[in-house]
Amino acid sequence: MRYEVSCLSGVAASGPYEVIVLKPRGRMTSLEAVYFGQELQEVCGGRYPNVLVDMADVIFLDSCGIGSLVGGLKVAKQQGVRLALASLHGPVRLAAELICIDQLFEIYENAQQFLDALATGLSTSLDS
Repeated sequence: MRYEVSCLSGVAASGPYEVIVLKPRGRMTSLEAVYFGQELQEVCGGRYPNVLVDMADVIFLDSCGIGSLVGGLKVAKQQGVRLALASLHGPVRLAAELICIDQLFEIYENAQQFLDALATGLSTSLDS
């Protein structure tokens, strides 16, 4: 599995913000999920207050992939980091819905919607 990492910043009414965006590609299964999960946990270690996983280019997600996301969420909560997901679609959205992952994560239609929520100070999911 390949993934991109980028850092975005902006200014909201409450002040400046930074977001680390992880954008995995391909299948998020077993070995790929382990490597991605390690990177996600490292990013959620507290250096950045906002982390977004943009799933737009993920074509398949199994239980190992879900486990890597949940492991990242656990670290994020311990460190006071806001971790959100964006761009769930097709079989990835179906897998997430089957295990009610939307009850654990903030989920947004796309990365821009998350950035807009940060800029306006919203802290809840805007996904329908």
